[in-house]
Amino acid sequence: MKKLIVFIAMFSGYLAAQTASEALDLTSVQDGVGIRALGMGNAYSAVADDYTAVYWNPAGLGQIKKFTFNVNLAHGNHNTASSYIDRHLESGQTTTRLNAMGFAYPFDVYRGSFVLGFGYQVNRNFDAYNRFSAFSTESNGLSFEYDNGDDIPFDRNVQQDYTISNEGKLNSWNLAAAMALSPKFTVGVNLAFVGGQKDFGLDYVQTDVDNRYVLGTNQLDFYSYQLEQRLHQTFSATELKLAGMFELTRMLKLSTVIIFPTSMNVKEEWSQKDKIVYDDTSVPVDEYDLGTYEFDYIIRTPYRFNAGLSWHSDILTLAASAEYADWSQLRYDVPDGRDRSEYDDLLLENQTIREDFKPALAYSAGGELALLNRTLFLRAGYSYQPVADRTLDKSRDLKRYHAGIGYAVDGNTMLNVAYAIGKVNRDMRYIYTTSTVREEINKATVRIGITYRFE
Repeated sequence: MKKLIVFIAMFSGYLAAQTASEALDLTSVQDGVGIRALGMGNAYSAVADDYTAVYWNPAGLGQIKKFTFNVNLAHGNHNTASSYIDRHLESGQTTTRLNAMGFAYPFDVYRGSFVLGFGYQVNRNFDAYNRFSAFSTESNGLSFEYDNGDDIPFDRNVQQDYTISNEGKLNSWNLAAAMALSPKFTVGVNLAFVGGQKDFGLDYVQTDVDNRYVLGTNQLDFYSYQLEQRLHQTFSATELKLAGMFELTRMLKLSTVIIFPTSMNVKEEWSQKDKIVYDDTSVPVDEYDLGTYEFDYIIRTPYRFNAGLSWHSDILTLAASAEYADWSQLRYDVPDGRDRSEYDDLLLENQTIREDFKPALAYSAGGELALLNRTLFLRAGYSYQPVADRTLDKSRDLKRYHAGIGYAVDGNTMLNVAYAIGKVNRDMRYIYTTSTVREEINKATVRIGITYRFE
């Protein structure tokens, strides 16, 4: 006996990695770097006085007077509450990773300052895990064609179970420099070599729990259908930042950062397998490899502009920053040497980007209070990152609340801890779902680390 998945059913489940929304999510969302920054709501571009300035504002390196080393770990908790048909389920995943490690070295110069920074950081974690299930009475369009030509449906009144996982990160190696051009103006530049990978997995099982699909022969007495999808992506890009730090008054600083457009190279390997299991265990399982596929493409990002203000006194620091980007300029492109006719569907997504995406302004604010003769530092902040897809409502915007604490062990050593929590909602459709899956995603991050200044 030979089973063939109906053509539409087989390919309607393609992993949808090459959509406009996927490109936006990959390039517009970043987690930020550093512990003090996280505790202050990531409102850090006009503060930026440690190694993490290479990410927030490389001109901030010019404030560093001693050889400084930073290292911190991040612990993330990604919880998803899913509602599908009439069932609500919660699932989650935790990960612990190095968030950043690097140093800043100030050179002895006759006038002003010249500082180099070098290190590694994780810009984005992809780790997520989601399970949901329900009994569906609606048709999901699934049917099978057998050797005798019969088209046999197995499409409704079935139990549906989904397991969806994402793992990976987007990281970078950075080389930055800052130079004071005047007593009140410092410029900085950062060259980041971005890389990373992401692994997506979807496992779907639908089961004839009520034994409705008894089709007259043991061979066609369905028990379950199982689908396995896998996608492996690798990323590479080079990013350039040019920044300035202005000392407006003794207590007030202004920062400006330009993030130049990047060309992110994406390589994909995806595969699908499926099988049918029958009630009669003596009937062999129909199991098929539906094929593998490799594909590569380019995502070109727009300019991003960041500006910040910070106010400093002996015991209090207040900061705010905003970042603007016109995401309607995001584009898919074809790598050199490829047949452009193979990219027709991908390039059509650029029209969706032009029509549906819009400029977005993300902003954040935070503060730090120094106590006990500047040995104890209390921090708090808020950040807001809007989704740039005009077809989505504001429930897709990411709002995060931040808090942190620092303790000066001595004049050279600082211990830091920070915590941030945020929530975002989204409506999703996956292969063979018969209605919208409503997902409430709660993200919590803890970072802990040390800053050491050498004599």
